[in-house]
Amino acid sequence: MTPETIDGIQSQLARIEQGLITRHSPWYSVKEACDYLRCRQSHLYQLMKAGKLKYTRLSDGKTKGKLIFHKHWLIATAMGYGRKLSPVQRREVDDLE
Repeated sequence: MTPETIDGIQSQLARIEQGLITRHSPWYSVKEACDYLRCRQSHLYQLMKAGKLKYTRLSDGKTKGKLIFHKHWLIATAMGYGRKLSPVQRREVDDLE
């Protein structure tokens, strides 16, 4: 590896760590959800359309609103559980928090 590559990786890790340290809200935007799941927006929308990812909208009543995802919903999707969790699955997701 070249020194430039190592510097680039260290820079990316620092940005990721800073984001993890400063994050207080359990709610994620589309972009943040994609970063969390490490997927493209098109894949995120496919998960939503297939009913494998729970989501909600922030709406003012006049527009459709912004899509948001709770961290537990993202974890459940990453674990392959889908939208509805059994009590055992819910405990597993809670334990990962």
